Order: sequence, then structure tokens, then C-alpha cells
Amino acid sequence: MSESPQSVGVCLLGCGTVGGGVVSVLTQQRALLKQRTGIDFVLRHVVVKSREEYPPNHAELPMSLDANGAIDDPNSNVIVELIGGTGVAFTFVERALKLGKPVITANKALLAVKDRSCSSLRGRRTPRSHSKPPPAAGSRSSTSSSAA
Repeated sequence: MSESPQSVGVCLLGCGTVGGGVVSVLTQQRALLKQRTGIDFVLRHVVVKSREEYPPNHAELPMSLDANGAIDDPNSNVIVELIGGTGVAFTFVERALKLGKPVITANKALLAVKDRSCSSLRGRRTPRSHSKPPPAAGSRSSTSSSAA
């Protein structure tokens, strides 16, 4: 079984504290990720809004100031939104979804305000987090109340 690993181009929007951590994982642990998943995650673009926001190691990274170009790049298979907020972040998420590209975000404000818009662009419901686990997922039922 000598299959070559699948390659996935990653476009990172934002490179602050969280984005810098994502960059570190994707670059420093690339071989380990490939070994464990069979997928070669290739960092195609790291997009920031100005050169002043370039990280210290920017010379080693595929830096860009053009988010639209990075999203539109056919080699950007997955878009990771780490900008925050609901304005420009939604504009870029909307663009990616309209192109049929998967988007990864932890932007709770964006999901709270624009969930329906994002869902309609994908044609299905977006995954939601739950504040409580479902009853079968570790919460105690009423049958254990007499044990106290």
C-alpha cells in the first residue's frame, strides 16, 4: 500500500495569537500530521491586513495582503478564518462558501449573528456547539439520585 498522501491547501485569514499557533502547528508538525492523517496540510496563504501585522517569521511564510486572491486561489482547499468580528470576517467567509470551499472558524460572534446566512450558502445547517451534553453523553439521569 504505497498511496501518496492527499494534499490539502490551507488559506489562513489572520495571524494574531491563535493564527500564529496554527501556523506553528502546520509548519513545525507537518510531517507528524501527515504521518497520523495521511494528509499533507500545505500552508498556501497567510493573510493579514497590513505589513505591520506580519509575524516575526514572515520571510518563511506565504504572506499575503490580498484575502480575496488567497480565497480564490484554486490551491486553497480549506479556509481558516481567524480574523474575528462580524464585518470583514463574514465577507471573506461568504466568498469562500460561495466558491464551495469549507471554512473553519471559532468566531462565535460571526456564528451567532450570521449563522443563517452561512447555512444558506452551504445549503445545510452549520455545526453548532452545545452548552450541555445530551443526556446519553455523561450527564446523570434521575435513576442515580438515590445513591447520594
